[in-house]
Amino acid sequence: MTWTLSTEDPEALAETARPFVGDVRIRRRHAGGFRGSIDAVGLSHMALCRVRLRNALLTSRRREFMSAWLPLRGTIRLTSPSRDLNVQPGTIAVMPGRCEAAFETESADLLFAGFGDDFVATVARTMNGRGGDLGVVDLLPANAAWTASYRRYLQYVWSEVSQSTPGILTSDLVLRACEDALLASLFLVNRNVSITGSAVDMRPAYLRRAIDHINANPGEAFSLAELCRVAGVSASTLSRAFRKHHGCGPVGFAKQRRLERAQQDLTVAPPDSGTVTNIATKYGFFHLAQFAADYRRAFGERPSETLRRM
Repeated sequence: MTWTLSTEDPEALAETARPFVGDVRIRRRHAGGFRGSIDAVGLSHMALCRVRLRNALLTSRRREFMSAWLPLRGTIRLTSPSRDLNVQPGTIAVMPGRCEAAFETESADLLFAGFGDDFVATVARTMNGRGGDLGVVDLLPANAAWTASYRRYLQYVWSEVSQSTPGILTSDLVLRACEDALLASLFLVNRNVSITGSAVDMRPAYLRRAIDHINANPGEAFSLAELCRVAGVSASTLSRAFRKHHGCGPVGFAKQRRLERAQQDLTVAPPDSGTVTNIATKYGFFHLAQFAADYRRAFGERPSETLRRM
């Protein structure tokens, strides 16, 4: 779904925006001319919009998605029950689902990304084992390397999906990978906000012990015997638990974690000639050809391509 509108009527803009940004009301901030425009794209599990506003107050009611707001130009003031923030160009404001808030601006041009609650729960469950949402409204600082990386990726995805012929993003597989990456990296980038959820972690304690050991030693290529020793159970018991809760065996889970750590480093590393080798060996991948094959299978591109893009 794609929509484009430029108008001097706040209600007309709100009506166009609602399928993408939820139940919003838009009105003039003060007496004077209002101007607004929106270019919006609905993807499989999220929405991306570019919104330009002048003399505007936008009130967002309770909704069913988490969102990120990136001003490209101008400043917006965000007011919520928990925080008041001035969001400057280059910073990113993150809002959890089901949070009421108001944005006001004299003049701003911004990108919006909205992630449906079900999608958020699925990705969070992959990352923390129980699902959940970012707990509070927060601001990602413009000068942080992780924020800069996320900002570039968000702008890249928008530039692709907003074209009349979006190229590789016509592939459902590639598009889903981009959606997953945008949300998962937002969780990773938002270091000051915990992933919270009301659901009880139903995984057995021995499984959590094994996973905690894997996460605490990202450079170790663990054997099944070592993970069983840490967990204190047999290989068959541990393997069944991993497959039930994470869809793969213990060794495969540990390897995927190391690949994810390598990908995180590659997204922010300078593109020096030895970078891929250094990062691969840092996370226990000493056979570089096999590392490249595993990496491509996991993320759809070679390690060097991730490095060059970032």
